[in-house]
Amino acid sequence: MCKQSSTWPPVPASLTPILAWVRECLTRFGVANQTVQQLTLISEEVVVNSINYAQADSQSQIELTLAHNDDGVLLELADYGKAFNPLETEDPDTDLPLMEREQGGLGIFFVKQIADRVEYRRDDGKNILTVWKEL
Repeated sequence: MCKQSSTWPPVPASLTPILAWVRECLTRFGVANQTVQQLTLISEEVVVNSINYAQADSQSQIELTLAHNDDGVLLELADYGKAFNPLETEDPDTDLPLMEREQGGLGIFFVKQIADRVEYRRDDGKNILTVWKEL
């Protein structure tokens, strides 16, 4: 199994280098371009949520891990923000006309649609979101 981990401050300026790191790692792992694009989109959604909603202090970090084997790719994001399980939020009603929909909530919905498995746990003061994408 190939595995890479890195940390960044939970600030908007971290998003671009995080996504570049994700693409670089996945390309180095030999992952197909379509899967690289899907996992980059997933990464963007979960990192933006962490930056915007975790309310972590400025000294904390976003920890991101990518692991790859013949079966798939694992992406894990950990932050030290307040406890929040995004998987408990209700999926948006995509049948409603756009103007009648609640604002927000589409990011984790897309993550759940694209990924093969998404799990959340709270461990040692951290929110840990694990995403699995089969190859």
